[in-house]
Amino acid sequence: MKILKPLIATVLLFSILGNAQKKDYLVLKNNDTIYGEKLIFNRKGTGVKVGKNKTIFPDSLIIGYYDSHYDSPHELVISPLPWDKDKPGKKAFIRRLINGKIKLYYELLNPTPGAYYGFYISKDTSKLKYIADCKNYNIRQRVLIKNKEEIIEILRKFVSDSPKVNVILDTISTKKFDLKEIVEIYNSSYKE
Repeated sequence: MKILKPLIATVLLFSILGNAQKKDYLVLKNNDTIYGEKLIFNRKGTGVKVGKNKTIFPDSLIIGYYDSHYDSPHELVISPLPWDKDKPGKKAFIRRLINGKIKLYYELLNPTPGAYYGFYISKDTSKLKYIADCKNYNIRQRVLIKNKEEIIEILRKFVSDSPKVNVILDTISTKKFDLKEIVEIYNSSYKE
């Protein structure tokens, strides 16, 4: 009994401290990282909340953020979204799925039941290019894309400097393939 009370107190203390971890963050243009318990989005900008304190930054100062609710970083890019096609130069925060020489991004395009996500690809600092969409995507899943010749051709343009990935693209014979896996193989082969 004497050991049980301190043990319970210790477990409670670590639970409270673990729960108070600052999970979300903003990345500013000057590469400062601002951590907080929760992100705030409003017309004045984007900010973080720490306890009762809120700090808002104009969106013009922010280049990215991490929202633990979505478990993915978001990057400020020239918007590839269909509803922004008539607004050249418009920027938007897009979820980044894979970082590396080739980056893979995704964003919800249709929030209704039967939702689908658009996937975008870029190499080095190139403009994002739409590559495919996928229904009901979850970040912990593979990105199974219907094997369409035009998607393979888009991928070939991005991975042309990797013989290993080109061989994989040549041998895809299934009806679906994992886009995420192909980008990861390319990025890991580029590091070698």
